[in-house]
Amino acid sequence: MILLVNFGGPRDVDEIFPFLTALLQDRDVVRTNLPVWMHNALFKRIARKRARSIAHDYNSIGGRSPIYFDTEEIAEQLREKLQVPVLTFHRYLPSTHKDSLQAIEKANANVIRVLPLFPQFSYATTGSIARFFAKHLCCKTLSRLRWTTSYSAHPAFISSYQRRLADFLQENQLSADNTLLLFSAHGLPRSFVCTGDIYQAECELSYQRIMQAFPHFVSKLSYQSKFGKGEWIRPYTDETCSSVSTWCEG
Repeated sequence: MILLVNFGGPRDVDEIFPFLTALLQDRDVVRTNLPVWMHNALFKRIARKRARSIAHDYNSIGGRSPIYFDTEEIAEQLREKLQVPVLTFHRYLPSTHKDSLQAIEKANANVIRVLPLFPQFSYATTGSIARFFAKHLCCKTLSRLRWTTSYSAHPAFISSYQRRLADFLQENQLSADNTLLLFSAHGLPRSFVCTGDIYQAECELSYQRIMQAFPHFVSKLSYQSKFGKGEWIRPYTDETCSSVSTWCEG
């Protein structure tokens, strides 16, 4: 049996607020020294304000995030291809947790192979889900879980990116003479890396392995989606885009 785990994403505009609340109240994602009740109250308020401000962004892409639906589609494709049961878990969609946890507990399998849809490990993604399971699944079920913690340099993962990128370049007739390849990964607070999170190192490893197939192209790796005032891993995507524009003009 396979268990796919992912962030989840709002399936409609009404789910933006509970999604953000669950995300920001997760202390593996937002680390503070506040008491739990104060942390939760503060970030619930922030989530409510943020949900209102980004609703129009979701409406511009159809009123929903594709993450939940893409995850479910991957699960369906795996069921058909491998002919094995495939379950899903969406970390920040609280309305799905009860049914998902019950399905995991009732799974008729000696081994449940957990595949995070995060190729690069972070305590804020795969680590957060592992901690959630430790709190909400019984010991017998936990003993059946077998984790793929990361696959940032797995040959199949790397080759799939190389194929897609090569196809795109060929279809659009883009050459190394007039193309810069920009990789934009989700960011992470610098403090996480300083305390041992390997996410940045794994992003850099994926980037380096992918670029081995494109030795003549200029490329850059950057990080997006910074939240709050603290320092995050650099370079930031917006600053990189500005420097790239200057480079292109030059």
